[in-house]
Amino acid sequence: MDKMETTPTEKKAAQTIMSKPLSERGIGVLALVVCGVMSYLSVVTPLLAASRHEEEVSFSMKGVVVAPMLLGIGVIHVTMGDRASSILGRREKPSALGWVIYLITFGLGILLYGWLKGRLRSNGYDIT
Repeated sequence: MDKMETTPTEKKAAQTIMSKPLSERGIGVLALVVCGVMSYLSVVTPLLAASRHEEEVSFSMKGVVVAPMLLGIGVIHVTMGDRASSILGRREKPSALGWVIYLITFGLGILLYGWLKGRLRSNGYDIT
């Protein structure tokens, strides 16, 4: 078997890619992927378990509440790219509009949590 050796150029390219910070669109895509996974695990999976009449159904309140925030952040970053910081502000210091967006999406997460909890209770599950 031949050993595959990397050339100095390949090593340098790999180091550049790995050390490069994510772009704003990359952050948005990552946020959307994490939102999808959290939504599936925290909302869809409990609803499917309830539809199958499983004995116990559990879900993560944090996952339910945070998923809409990630959706909002992800959509803004993907659509706006580098201009997302003009809307949301810097990560260290959000803008006033950024705070409004965070609070609205957090509120939507609380509403989603209340809806999910009510839906599971109506199916006969004791959700505290």
